[in-house]
Amino acid sequence: MFCSLSTVPSKKTTKFKADAFDYVVPIAIFGVWTVLIIFGILTMLQPKWLADVGDKGRTEEALSLKGQADNVLRARQFAKSIKLYENVLRIDPEQKDAIGNIALAYRELGNYKKALKLFNGLIRKYPEQAHLNYINVAELYLKTDDKVMAAEYYKKAAEVSPEPDYACFRAAQFLIDLELYEEALVLINKGVNFRTSIRERYHGSLERDHYVVRSKDGMQEIVEDLLLIPTDKINITQYDSVFFENSLKKDKDLSRAYYYYGLSQIGLNNDEEAERYFESALMINPKFPEVSEKLNQIRSKQIK
Repeated sequence: MFCSLSTVPSKKTTKFKADAFDYVVPIAIFGVWTVLIIFGILTMLQPKWLADVGDKGRTEEALSLKGQADNVLRARQFAKSIKLYENVLRIDPEQKDAIGNIALAYRELGNYKKALKLFNGLIRKYPEQAHLNYINVAELYLKTDDKVMAAEYYKKAAEVSPEPDYACFRAAQFLIDLELYEEALVLINKGVNFRTSIRERYHGSLERDHYVVRSKDGMQEIVEDLLLIPTDKINITQYDSVFFENSLKKDKDLSRAYYYYGLSQIGLNNDEEAERYFESALMINPKFPEVSEKLNQIRSKQIK
């Protein structure tokens, strides 16, 4: 005996499915609206994890565009680089390197007023890098042949720089031109003492890079702990002091510093001291024509 199975649902089954459909649809709609409302609230509140995701994307985009701008600046296309850097700042207004490079571009274009305004703004806002922008301002004044202001800003850089030797030597160079020999000697001494001390150089490099590692997990605390060690207590046995001493024997910047020592001593009528420093400069860099010339002048006077 065969039994046929009907494919037509009963009234009871049809009613159940219709009820289920009527129940599921409102729940789905409610769920969608709930998700939209939650994300709307999150957008307004900007929780840290959501802000970080957005910030990371903006930062990467800004850095990519800045890389393009840097290449244009290196190609000395200054006006074009300014436009690109301004686009970087629209994405990330806190991109201080972009601001600094705009200032550099304005300086090269001869728009010193705009450049100076930007450099001074960076000095106020980012004091940990003030020494770099003091140097930038000093070089701006050199563009206008203002050695007085150039020397002043190199001195400012030397006061706050974690590695003051470059700023000291540049300031001394222009102070000598201005016949301010005693002041020049003070700065030369400071620069030479720093450059010839492995402990000072190590400590200075930590200070220089301190701001770079601020946001890196664990690194800031490590660097801060190292900075607490007095320079005379730094254990230099872990560094190659022999290599350091040998590098000083070929250090042309140190040779130039001894040259400035000699010029200052000539200005103060101390030819004997000047001769000693010129000899020290030539021991490091025998091919230093200005030193050889000054040394010959002193020795010619002695013969007479």
